[in-house]
Amino acid sequence: MPCEFVKSVARGPPILYGEDLTGRNLCDGSQTGARGWPERADRPTLEDMDIGDGDLQKQTALLLDRSRQALRRSRERQLNAAASWQRLAGREAAARELLEHLRADDHAPGAVGRFMLPCLDHADDGDVLTLGLLAALELTGADMGNFQLIDGAGGLRIAAHYGFYAPFLDFFAVVKEETSVCGRAMAARAPVVVRNVERDPSLAGTPAGRALLEAGSRTVHSSPLLDDHGALLGMVSVHYRTVRDLTAAERRLLPSLSRRLGRLLQQSAEWTTSLR
Repeated sequence: MPCEFVKSVARGPPILYGEDLTGRNLCDGSQTGARGWPERADRPTLEDMDIGDGDLQKQTALLLDRSRQALRRSRERQLNAAASWQRLAGREAAARELLEHLRADDHAPGAVGRFMLPCLDHADDGDVLTLGLLAALELTGADMGNFQLIDGAGGLRIAAHYGFYAPFLDFFAVVKEETSVCGRAMAARAPVVVRNVERDPSLAGTPAGRALLEAGSRTVHSSPLLDDHGALLGMVSVHYRTVRDLTAAERRLLPSLSRRLGRLLQQSAEWTTSLR
């Protein structure tokens, strides 16, 4: 095999790497093997390793067992993924059906149906919030929920709640900053979903994040209540005790309800103003 010119040293002779036609290494003069590598007396061979047939069988059996376990785990993950997909598809279909009921403003089941009744158009804020909260929980399948109304200072003040106790209610009594989920929705004037409170970059390790976790909230969905002119009237939030992946239709359920609630609150405020 001809020598190859690899590099040269400035002001010096070129350095050659390779072997001459006799198979001698040009760098150190050692003899090379069939592939051009220097032969070394201390290089181990299979015979030198002294691996018995029993050891090879044990190693082979171990590798086969590990392969079977990996294959089994892969199949289990595929089955779990398929089951999860079926559950999500079922929830998506159910949410789409509920959305159709909301668009029709009738024939909706339970608390949602009562919340859509025309007679609620002239109810006071207390009845609107109570029925609205029950409808939000029924509609979304959430474990907990709360309504907040905007106060004179521009903060969100809790007006109705379900499933929460004093520590949570005290911490979120009035929200003015974007450090919470409802605060972010207030600033954006748009719904905000936090899939995993514990791992959310904006909540992890913060006082608001700890307050949510201590209350048992793992997934939060907040949707602003707006009037016909886009002014903020309040916020509705639902909470899940387990981490939940909301489908596309499920994400639209709460905003659909919040639009109805916003209109009712606006009508109530206009009615109260007209009586003064």
